[in-house]
Amino acid sequence: DALITAFKSLPIEEGEKIGVPSLTWVATASAIIHAGGVPVFLDVDPGCFTLGTKAIEQIEKYKLKTVALVQLFGEMVDPKFINYCRLNAIKIVEDATHVLGGASSLMDEYVGGKVGDVSCFSFQSTKTVSAGQGGALVTDDEEIYSRASVFSRHGIDKASTGKYYW
Repeated sequence: DALITAFKSLPIEEGEKIGVPSLTWVATASAIIHAGGVPVFLDVDPGCFTLGTKAIEQIEKYKLKTVALVQLFGEMVDPKFINYCRLNAIKIVEDATHVLGGASSLMDEYVGGKVGDVSCFSFQSTKTVSAGQGGALVTDDEEIYSRASVFSRHGIDKASTGKYYW
C-alpha cells in the first residue's frame, strides 16, 4: 500500500513509463500499474543488486521522469545513480525496507542521507523491522505529503472541503 500511495502521490500521467529494477518483487511493478504508469524494467548492477550506473543509459533512452528504486539484501544503491537522478530532476520512489540499519554513513557522505523523494518501508514479518504487517511512507516534499495524506483519510481533504465529516 505504501508503494501504491507513493506512486499515486506523484504527478504521474496515465500511461507514463516508470523505471523499475528487473530484480525485485512483483509488488513494485504492480504499484506502478495501479497508479496508471507503465513499468519499464531496467538493468541492475550485479555488485549491489539494484539500479546503478548501468540503468542511466536506459533512463535516458526511455526519457523516464520517475524511477522505483528497490534496495535489496542490505545493499545500498550506487550514490552516482542518486546524484544523476537529482541533477536530472528524476523522481525516486524508494523501497528502503531492506536497508534499514544498512550503510547509511555512505549515503550521508555522498548524497546527504536522503535517497528517495518518497521512501517506503514494509513491516511484513520477514523484513528487517517487523510488526507483522503494515508499512510506512516518508517524504519531505510538501506536495507529495499532501496528496499521500488524503489516502490515509479515505479521500477526505479538509483543505479543499473545509471539513472532515458531513
